[in-house]
Order: sequence, then C-alpha cells, then structure tokens
Amino acid sequence: MPDTGTNPVQPYVRVSTDWTNAPVTHYAHGNGDLPAGANVCESGWSLSTQAAPGQYRCGTLTSACTASTQRCGFSGPDGVVDGGDSGGAVWWYDGHGGIVMIGFVDAYNGQLDDPGQIGYFNPVWD
Repeated sequence: MPDTGTNPVQPYVRVSTDWTNAPVTHYAHGNGDLPAGANVCESGWSLSTQAAPGQYRCGTLTSACTASTQRCGFSGPDGVVDGGDSGGAVWWYDGHGGIVMIGFVDAYNGQLDDPGQIGYFNPVWD
C-alpha cells in the first residue's frame, strides 16, 4: 500500500465501466437530506443493471430516509434492483462531477419490470 502520509485518500466509486472513478464528495446523513421523492441511483452488478443505459438505474425514495432509518426504499417505473445488485452503491450525482454516497443495495421485492417493485438499501450511517 502506498504511503500517503497524513493526507487523507479521496474515496472513489465505480459507477459504470465508463465512469470508474467517481469521486465521493459528500455522504448523506439522514438529517433531512433524503426526503420522500428524492432521486437516487444504484450501480449494481446484475446483468440487467449492466445492460441499462449508463450501467446504473435511478428511482425515487418511497419515504423519507432519516438518521433513525436502518433500511430505505426506492422505486422506479421499470424497477430499480435485480438479483446480483446487492452491495452496489446507492448515490446521487452532485452536479459537479462527483457523487453523494447514500448507501448500499440490500434487497428488493417484486419483479424488475413491475412498477410496484421496491429496492432497499442500507444507508451509509447504518
């Protein structure tokens, strides 16, 4: 491992094969920064996610994700999570070339093409 001295190492996340070094600029804290309806994206490893445009899928939070929440849900019109996505990053684009880290894919219910499917993630503060 390279010696970085006292300088912290900037964290990066692989969002897709085209964006392998997305800098993590902030972390969600659950103090009002994740309201119901907020847009979030997931970068999982399932074949369907890898085949999706940009190699990630986005949806909206089904309810507010607060600091006391241990599992948060999100959904989209075509589903958001498929088998094999567990452990993938959940994030949103910060508008400046990086991402805000929100959590990690945990589970889902329903089929991928079901508009009622909900994907679940463990928030970073969990």
